[in-house]
Amino acid sequence: MFSGSRGGTAELCVVIKAKDKKKGVNMKKSRNSMATHFLVAFSVIIVLPIIILSFFIYKYYIDTLLTNTTDQILQSLNQASKSMEDEFNRLTHLALTVSNDKKIMEFATDVNRSQNNLEKLDSMKELDSRLDLIFNDPYEIESVLFLYQGEGHYFYQKGPMVSEDEVRKMSWYKEAKESAGAINYNIMESFSSLFEKKHVIAFSFRPLDTSGKYDVEVVQISCNINSLSGILSESENTTGNYMVLDQNGQIILDRDKKRIGKTIEEEGYSEEILRSIGKPFTEIINGKKLLITSYELPTKGWLLVNIMDYNKLTRHADQFLFRALIIGGVLVALFLVFTVFSFKQLIVPINELISKMKRVETGDFDQIIAVKGQSEIFYLAKAFNQMVAEIKKLISERDAKEKEKLNAEIEALQSQINPHFLSNTLGSIRLMAIVAKADNVVAMLEAFSKLLSSTYNSTDSIHTVKSEMENLSQYIYIMKYRYGNKFEVLFDIRETIENNMILKMILQPIVENAILHGMAEQEEQGYIIIRGWKENDNLLIEVEDNGMGMNEEQIERLMEGNMKIKKRFTGIGLPNVNKRIKLNYGEEYGLTIESMEFVFTKIKIRLPLVEMPKEGRVDEQCFNR
Repeated sequence: MFSGSRGGTAELCVVIKAKDKKKGVNMKKSRNSMATHFLVAFSVIIVLPIIILSFFIYKYYIDTLLTNTTDQILQSLNQASKSMEDEFNRLTHLALTVSNDKKIMEFATDVNRSQNNLEKLDSMKELDSRLDLIFNDPYEIESVLFLYQGEGHYFYQKGPMVSEDEVRKMSWYKEAKESAGAINYNIMESFSSLFEKKHVIAFSFRPLDTSGKYDVEVVQISCNINSLSGILSESENTTGNYMVLDQNGQIILDRDKKRIGKTIEEEGYSEEILRSIGKPFTEIINGKKLLITSYELPTKGWLLVNIMDYNKLTRHADQFLFRALIIGGVLVALFLVFTVFSFKQLIVPINELISKMKRVETGDFDQIIAVKGQSEIFYLAKAFNQMVAEIKKLISERDAKEKEKLNAEIEALQSQINPHFLSNTLGSIRLMAIVAKADNVVAMLEAFSKLLSSTYNSTDSIHTVKSEMENLSQYIYIMKYRYGNKFEVLFDIRETIENNMILKMILQPIVENAILHGMAEQEEQGYIIIRGWKENDNLLIEVEDNGMGMNEEQIERLMEGNMKIKKRFTGIGLPNVNKRIKLNYGEEYGLTIESMEFVFTKIKIRLPLVEMPKEGRVDEQCFNR
């Protein structure tokens, strides 16, 4: 703001104009609305406790559910393991019965030694009858295979679908042949059927024959594994899926028949983890979260594994938590609706009051609020209107006093130095110098007259950058004559800023300081460079000299006004220039000094960009609000 009055409303406009950029920052710090406070309070007091309580209930429910489920699973595994041990021992006992039955060995030898088919058929009937007595359930036995010394074989129930040579190459045959009298068992794929993948418990042994009267070399009894599957099926009804691994990590029992015969690693599980943990744990397999429990049969090295879908197990708890969250969201929505309707009469007038107050902050004091509503709002609106009216009254009174004071100061100044009288006197001296052909005196008088006229004839406190440079040139012309051309002044002013407005006479004290402090006592040729340019929304002017320079202490004294420089033209020092800029534009503008003793001094002025009014004059109000 610049005006002829230099005070009152004009000063208020300067403060508002200079701080426009800070408003955006201050607006970001605005406080939350009352509705927001009520909503936050409701959420903290009601909704948040409900959600927290729901999570605690959910967590307690999940922990209890997992505890009960795992206890049930462990109990089921323990019971299944005992049943499987008993069933396995029963099958082992049947195999021992066959291995110790001499009649069976005799009948099997007779079948191999029979000379004709009739004798062989009788021996086969005797052998089958004997085996029927031992194996009461025909579905329990897949087959009984007798392999004779050298070559030849006989089978009970189902015979092998592969050649005898292939059978004798199998590992179980070699193990049985090398351990006479011992019962070996294997979980293996049945070679009695090629049309379906079927696994059996195969017991194999080599009969003890010290007399050498039997031809039987190895016997294999293949038992159906269905009896063991039935034990697990009873538990699967309530506690998920079970699988059984043998001592080698191969799956021997599973609801999914395709898995049987595969290793546990092929299905994505770790046998080492299953055997080492010993308690239920959760793991993500193929993107699905599973609850896994394992139990090892101590006598066989088999591993019973229970696998449950964790999400199915906890689906009821998840539904409870989801419903709790839905209830919390509904409560927030209902309270929001309640806030809008219940506080409408309170919030709308307050928002209107806030809007009016923001306009008052920008200098618009013609804001009036309708006095109505509830008692609190009524008295608040009435107090606001009274406050605005009182502010307008005080500003008017202050403007009047400031104008009176300014006029008195101008009259006092004019009474001390009458510019017209000085101008007329200087004109007469100039004529005399022309007559005397004293060209230097004429030039000096013209420069001084122009400088004096610009300084005192106008009451405006601002002018263009171009005018400031012209006045500064007149001053420099005078000072160069005074100091005998001991320095040169270079101007580097961008044309884009020549019509921008600045305070009058802010550069002369800076240049004067450069001459009197920097050049007066310097013997070598000095220079002063005056630069001016735009930078973002700022106008920057820089005065640099190669004079005596200053140290930090001298710079501080200069800015505080403690460094006395005699014979000034205006008597205005740098502290006054800096203060004048800050008072007119704001604290972010002013002078900065950079100097090195005996090397240089650089003084930079930062001002806001203020365009010249279109009508070419300065209004008494802010011309760029």
